[in-house]
Amino acid sequence: MLNNILQGVVLPIVVAVISGIFTKWVKGMLLSLRTRELNKLNVFVEDIEKMQLITDEKFHNEFVLPALRESRFYIQTGIRTNEKSIDNYIKFKDKLKENYDWKSIGQALSYLKFDDQNEINVSISKTDIFFKNIELIISLCFFLFAIFLIFIFNYYVDHTDVEQIILMFIMFCSSVFFGILFISNLSSYFIAKRMQNSLKKRSVSKKHID
Repeated sequence: MLNNILQGVVLPIVVAVISGIFTKWVKGMLLSLRTRELNKLNVFVEDIEKMQLITDEKFHNEFVLPALRESRFYIQTGIRTNEKSIDNYIKFKDKLKENYDWKSIGQALSYLKFDDQNEINVSISKTDIFFKNIELIISLCFFLFAIFLIFIFNYYVDHTDVEQIILMFIMFCSSVFFGILFISNLSSYFIAKRMQNSLKKRSVSKKHID
């Protein structure tokens, strides 16, 4: 009777509450950090705009305007870069076309490299592919283990005591948590891979047209 109550009522409620609290906490923390950083940038931009009143033309052109453009670019895109590279990022976004926005480009930033012509390309090494495949396998193992625990729990629920149920619940939550952690770490890789494939297709199509 107690096991049935735990399985049917208590455990789903506990899972829902823990998931809700954890998700809300993570989102709140990330939003707070982002808001704090943007507030600092807005203050910086206001200071820079005030500096435009300075009559020193060289200082204005070589520092004030580039700093203002860099800050505005970061506020709009979330990408930190120097003033000279901003146009390269805009060209790269235009070259991608499709539905790629600045958020997607920012997520794939670690895979974006400048070539000899100072153009941005997606660069994914064989080492990156190897380790990302390992991460994918690990995340799948965590999810499979979580599913396995569900089957075990349903099968042996009438023959297990409360401590074993609690232990299995902790193991289940841990497996799901680490599975999500590993899979979320792969999102930037998947986005970069899609970008790379998209650029390759466009390059092949352009060669056929020429």
